[in-house]
Amino acid sequence: MLRTADVVVIGGGVIGTTITYFLSVAGMQVTLCEVSDIAGGTSSACDGQVLVSNKKPGYDSEVARRSQELLDATAADLPIDIEHHHHGSLLPIDSEDDLEAAAEYVLRRREVGLPMHLLGRDEVLGECPALADDMAGGVLCPQDSVLNPMALAYATSEGARQRGARIQSFTEVLDIELDAAGAVSAVLTSGGRVPTRRAVLAAGVWSPSLAEKVGVDLPVRPRKGHV
Repeated sequence: MLRTADVVVIGGGVIGTTITYFLSVAGMQVTLCEVSDIAGGTSSACDGQVLVSNKKPGYDSEVARRSQELLDATAADLPIDIEHHHHGSLLPIDSEDDLEAAAEYVLRRREVGLPMHLLGRDEVLGECPALADDMAGGVLCPQDSVLNPMALAYATSEGARQRGARIQSFTEVLDIELDAAGAVSAVLTSGGRVPTRRAVLAAGVWSPSLAEKVGVDLPVRPRKGHV
């Protein structure tokens, strides 16, 4: 039997490890269970972009902006460099019609405080001379950033471990036990039973099969991306 945990986090990608890190910073005893290695799933194959430019104004863009701020504030405290850099992004516009739509796109985002700029043809080519010279313009978002997702997962899991978390890689979650009132009472893993009152499901596209064990229909469907 593994030791009792305040929280069991299921999934060792960037979401699960980051949750584990911040719970550990808050003083909670956390056990993280990952069926393979840390960042062995989707987090090993994503592009690492942290963008506000492609988010709708409102909730989506605000969450993205706060994510960037949180990464900026946290990076120095992590034991591994996550390679988070604000290189910005440039969206080329190749027709005058699209340039009109882009102007509205930029205006709506500037209204909610996002630092986006509509560039003319010469400005776009000045930013990126390798583009075709028939570009009509472009949208520049200097706040957009990139990071190394595998480094983020390793940094937050190691940072959590240094604060007392148990990082159980190559540990499969077999079941989530509920008590008579329907509350979580333990997580059963291939490494033993972990008594806990809280479980966080952060297994990405593998989450639905685990959610079914506690009677939850989680509408997550896997989608293949190309990077």
